[in-house]
Amino acid sequence: MKTAYKRLSLVLVLYCGLSLVHNLWLPLHEAPDEVAHFLYSRFIARHGRLPLNQAERDEAGYLSFWPPLYHLGVAALTGWSGSDGPPRLKFVWESPRFELARELLDTKRLANTEDELWPYQGDVLMWRLGRLVSMALGVGIIGVTFFTALEIWPKNYRLATLAAAIIAFVPTFIFISSALSYEALVGLLTGLYFWVLIKIFKGDIRWRNYAWLGLWLGLSVTAKYSTVILPLQVAGVAAYQAWRYRWGWVGWLKRVTLTGFTASLASGWWFLFLLLNFNEVEQLGLVAGLLKPIIAGGIDASQNYTAYLLTGGQIGASDSLEFVPEPGWAWAWRIYRTFWGTEIGGAYPLGVIGPLGVGLLVLAATLGLTQRWRRQPDKRAWLVLLVSHICLFTVFPLLRFLIQGKVDWTAQGRHVLFPVATALPLIIIWGWQVQPWLKLRRWLALALVGGLMAWSLAQWVQMTTAYLPLLPIRTTPEVLAHIPHPLNKSFGPHLLLRGYEAQVLPASGALKVSLYWQAPTYPDEDYLLTLRLLRQDLPLLEWTAYPLNGRYPTRVWENWETIRDDLWLPLLDLPPGDYQVQLQLRGAQGPLPVEGADVLILTDVTLPPMPLLQLDQSLSVQVDGREVVTGFEIWRAEDYRKLDLPEYRPRMTIPILWQGQPGPGQRVQWLLVAGSGQVYSAQQISAHIDAFRVGPEWLPGLYRLRAEVWQNNSVIASQETTPVLTIHNEKPRLMTPPAMTYRLESNFDNRLKLLGYELPQRSLPVGQGLPVTLYWQGLRTMAQSYTVFTKLLDEQHRVWGSAERLPADGYNTYNWLEQEVVVDGFELPVNPSTPPGLYWLNLGLYEEVDRTAVSLPLVLNGQPGETTSVTIGPVKIGGPPPGVVLSPAQVVPQTQVSVQLGQPPLILLRGYDLNPLDSALELTLYWESLAPTSLDWTTFVHLRNEAGQTLAQQDGPTGGGRYPTSLWAKAEIIADKIVVPLPPQLSATNCHLVVGLYNLADGARLAVPNTANGEIRLTSLDMLAVDY
Repeated sequence: MKTAYKRLSLVLVLYCGLSLVHNLWLPLHEAPDEVAHFLYSRFIARHGRLPLNQAERDEAGYLSFWPPLYHLGVAALTGWSGSDGPPRLKFVWESPRFELARELLDTKRLANTEDELWPYQGDVLMWRLGRLVSMALGVGIIGVTFFTALEIWPKNYRLATLAAAIIAFVPTFIFISSALSYEALVGLLTGLYFWVLIKIFKGDIRWRNYAWLGLWLGLSVTAKYSTVILPLQVAGVAAYQAWRYRWGWVGWLKRVTLTGFTASLASGWWFLFLLLNFNEVEQLGLVAGLLKPIIAGGIDASQNYTAYLLTGGQIGASDSLEFVPEPGWAWAWRIYRTFWGTEIGGAYPLGVIGPLGVGLLVLAATLGLTQRWRRQPDKRAWLVLLVSHICLFTVFPLLRFLIQGKVDWTAQGRHVLFPVATALPLIIIWGWQVQPWLKLRRWLALALVGGLMAWSLAQWVQMTTAYLPLLPIRTTPEVLAHIPHPLNKSFGPHLLLRGYEAQVLPASGALKVSLYWQAPTYPDEDYLLTLRLLRQDLPLLEWTAYPLNGRYPTRVWENWETIRDDLWLPLLDLPPGDYQVQLQLRGAQGPLPVEGADVLILTDVTLPPMPLLQLDQSLSVQVDGREVVTGFEIWRAEDYRKLDLPEYRPRMTIPILWQGQPGPGQRVQWLLVAGSGQVYSAQQISAHIDAFRVGPEWLPGLYRLRAEVWQNNSVIASQETTPVLTIHNEKPRLMTPPAMTYRLESNFDNRLKLLGYELPQRSLPVGQGLPVTLYWQGLRTMAQSYTVFTKLLDEQHRVWGSAERLPADGYNTYNWLEQEVVVDGFELPVNPSTPPGLYWLNLGLYEEVDRTAVSLPLVLNGQPGETTSVTIGPVKIGGPPPGVVLSPAQVVPQTQVSVQLGQPPLILLRGYDLNPLDSALELTLYWESLAPTSLDWTTFVHLRNEAGQTLAQQDGPTGGGRYPTSLWAKAEIIADKIVVPLPPQLSATNCHLVVGLYNLADGARLAVPNTANGEIRLTSLDMLAVDY
């Protein structure tokens, strides 16, 4: 027996070791629902009670709707360690700029900072201790598995230890039990319940066992509702025992009643609390009012939908259910895969090897169970008990999948693993025992335990590389006392440099500069930082990057934080000597002022002779047999994420160090090449240092590095590597404006520019919405969310339609990057009573400040003006303006002609009227639309002499501007009245009038048949004889 317990102790030590390293390497919040578990536990610890109303539930998080036994335990055991003061956990939603922080940071929940490092304090300590509580519960599950196995195989300690080892090393078990999660408590209580159930099934039918059975069942319900299905198993086992011992239904009822009574005692306090504090009997009636706090109101869409069905729609919400049909095999594969292993950083350790390997061993057990069923009828009851216990806990996930259809939401294997944790090893071992060969059974056991342990180790190893390093942020005040060189320099109104440290590191060939920042007020944009090394007033190295290499944009810096920005400047090309270090911050409007200047002289450093750097990657580019490039290195690539290939994200700087020597008139250009062939150029920092800055438009994927040797503006040699890095960019941005029909270039306060627009349908019937596409461009990063207002106006500026909306279906302007192009398509609703005619769109942007709309001004002549909107259009709604279009009966021109313009014909000139006026000629042209045209043509009228000289002319929009040609419908006839002013003392006698149409944008004329210049000659005039 001592040997057996030594083996069990070894299993527990190995489990604790694996669980502890998981605990330490797993960033806070990375486990499923871990933030919600912490918030619930912290609320209980701070208030000494459960939340009593909806506002307190919101504070306690979405799990506050669920049973609290785990959180009560964590609060009682660890609550002494938490505090309201620093260090502060950086929950994203607590930022006043929550929406912005959620987009800019690498997380939607908690940004992990160096406040989480040892020694743990405050909330960090509480969180870590809470994880230790889960680990202790995991130890309990392993122990209960051991003793449950001894119930099935009395005194067979080897099999009991094997059962304990199987569950101890399941990767999902280790991962979840090392995190803040109620699953371990559910597993322990369900395991205790199952242990007692096995005793009863064996024949220990003492009344106290049924009481204990109910106790553990009831407590498990107060940990998680999923165990409410266990009474079905209790009823079944009691019925089997009643049949076996011939109790009759009365004996069955007594035992079931006793179990139910103790279960009610163990769980009733929770349901009584809900009914007293959250019932809605007065509003909903007795049944629905009592059920709502129990089964409705939480975030579980399936549970809410079930409540909706049970109460005929009184509670729950059918509209919260979004059914997305996905294949059943995908659900089964995912629930199996997540039952055994956990996704780490977007990938599963060992890929499919782990699940398939374990699957083969489980298949061997399954085959053994089928043989046992056939050969040993007396064991079938046991087989039914074990299999049914596992199958019971797949019921709820399966129902959720059938209701919702979403694999990711419903196929989470941990929800099945923990309730069946103690039964799982038993049924596997029981299946193997059918094998007649002892060696085979031992090899199967060794393979499963060893394989699971190796899988768990691989899971931990992947954890050490998959997660981002902690942000160098501290919220404790003592950090300021440890700054080597304190300062207090303000950069503009928002940023404060609290100090620095400069270290020359000859062994690394680097100058490490650490800058300590604070933001007393929120910056409005993301600033670029530049460090310069000057020798004798000449800059020899200029290093430009976003602070923290783009990981923590300045727009979301909080005023209680101290941010440390470590910059490693390579000294590859710098000779020894004395250097001055200058610091500059730049925004969209230029450098930020600091002490009346645009740069800060930070310090002086003395560089010793640097050892020759050994670059870690070879690359040979030769010109005429001479090596121009001999090698390169991605500088400090290992500091971001320790992956096979370094990973970079938008805003990050990628420095390249290289060796070699170009010949006279030659230069080396470095490029990164995406898998699609798209190339991005580097900027030269010094003779042998180049840097890329990852743009928001860069495509995700693997990138190769290319070195090109240029001479006389052409490439004379190049060489390309295999992939050297990965770009992670979830949403590549559009940075190049697309083609557009109408260009505007309207600048709103140097923040946003309306590049142009499209009106896909400029003529529409009354009652139909007007489709519009706007093309915006961000001129700088910003912290404001601007709303686009659009009004449909007639000639009298009356409003016939309007919309106020965020651009591009909710794409907030604070997410826009500098030079990003945003395509904003929408449909403007139009008043159904809008009269026929022409209308214009008036649009602009505003920000809501203290419930007041503050519009952005347009920049005119370089300065913001009083105008806050632009007008575009027109569009035709319902028909042409009244009185503009003539019927054929109304068209009786003085002179009839029939000239078609365009190829193919677009417009017909049907005739004209000519009337002399005082010092002018009045000409009325009668145009007919033959086919739609997309252009607004301009009419020209020229009066020329015999020599072809233009004596008078008049140009203007066809139709007098009231009805542009792009809106004409086929067969419409429009009178186009033009007054041509005549110059005084006109001396020509024989003149002629010519007319035509042209495009004002480029001057191109609409073609006229049998003419080369697109003109129609109307008539000749003797101007001396004309009485004007």
